[in-house]
Amino acid sequence: MTTNILKEILIEHKKAFLHKNDMVCREKLSELVRYADMSHVTVVTGVRRCGKSSLLSLLAKKLIDAGIASVDNILYVNYEDEKFIGFEAKNLNLVLEAYYELNPGVHGRVFLFFDEIQQIEGWERFVNRLHSEKKYKIYVTGSNAKLLSEEIASSLTGRSNSVELMPFDFEEFLRFKNVSTGHEKILDTKDRALMKNLFNEYLNVGGFPEQLQSGKDMDVLQELYKNILHRDIIARYGIKNVTEFREFAHYVISNIASLHGYSSLARAIPSIKSINTARRYFQYLGSSFLCFGLPFFSASLKSRARNPMKVYAIDNGLYQQVSFRLRDPKEKLFENYVYLELRRRKFHASDALFYFKKNKEVDFVASNRGKIELIQVSCDVSNQQTREREESALLEAMDEFGIKHGLILCPDSEQLVKHGKSRIQYHPIWKWALNR
Repeated sequence: MTTNILKEILIEHKKAFLHKNDMVCREKLSELVRYADMSHVTVVTGVRRCGKSSLLSLLAKKLIDAGIASVDNILYVNYEDEKFIGFEAKNLNLVLEAYYELNPGVHGRVFLFFDEIQQIEGWERFVNRLHSEKKYKIYVTGSNAKLLSEEIASSLTGRSNSVELMPFDFEEFLRFKNVSTGHEKILDTKDRALMKNLFNEYLNVGGFPEQLQSGKDMDVLQELYKNILHRDIIARYGIKNVTEFREFAHYVISNIASLHGYSSLARAIPSIKSINTARRYFQYLGSSFLCFGLPFFSASLKSRARNPMKVYAIDNGLYQQVSFRLRDPKEKLFENYVYLELRRRKFHASDALFYFKKNKEVDFVASNRGKIELIQVSCDVSNQQTREREESALLEAMDEFGIKHGLILCPDSEQLVKHGKSRIQYHPIWKWALNR
């Protein structure tokens, strides 16, 4: 590829990047702004089409408005552009040369935005070299979790900040709808009803920006699912038995909020003869951010490995669109949402999020700086038998952990129940969603 062709591509990419319209302000933007003053490479990962490019565009505009960067000091490249098919790492410096030919008088810090750069094998060495020159602020995005692990750790150890972006949370969904989320909305009876209705809508359609912009055309999610499987997993890892892998992925995403071991996952697909194959396939789903495994709580790593994990999907809308379901999925939608929100709040990091099971099961054990929170999720607590079941599970876990408070997230009940010195709080899930 010639420098002149690269210059045309860079002009085209920057124009599209800086002229994105009607973008929803993301919660992660403030985190990226904080990192702008740091020399570290900032790595933004997340499932395909969750809004990583738009987030960087929001950041670039904010930096320009604040006078931290200028239009000339910004280089944006989308390496998923088909024009970069076959492009090699040894030619990455040509991109920089083309940028400087377009901006010969540029001075000061240059902000480099490299979108989906993992498409170029060996990109790490190039980024590491630029980072060592100390005149660039580098942002890297990718749709593969390995950007946060082996692909980047070997060359950028101690030199990177990581941000995981997910589809819209409930508050971002409300911004998309142009609905205010001020505290008065929670107090006013009419607006409480509106919030509950909007949360139920969000619970079902999910938060993928493109799907919401399409007017709830659920075919968008079908196509996205196929692209994730093919481009981010099958092609990337060279999976030979494509039919077997697709069946495995479909089974997993159809059975969220359920316990699974690798042996049971292997048995679910007759053609899979090895537990290691099931383990590898599930790791692929995790690397693409399509599904996640929640471990059993135990101080022993061996005990965690022996016990089954609970599986969750990246988005409720995508789950509804691609899974097979034999019954009302509302309970699963509630629980899957809570897992995703806890993940957004970073409880998944540093061994801080688990499920617990002794005689009874508690959906989530969330640990924050040594403080443990026990959370049950129920889509209907109107039945006394259900309430007793949820409370007894919490009380058993509270006794195990030596704490006096538990939380039940439910549609609309709001009350405190006392059991001796122990307290169980019923809290509306939609209100919890807004209280970050």
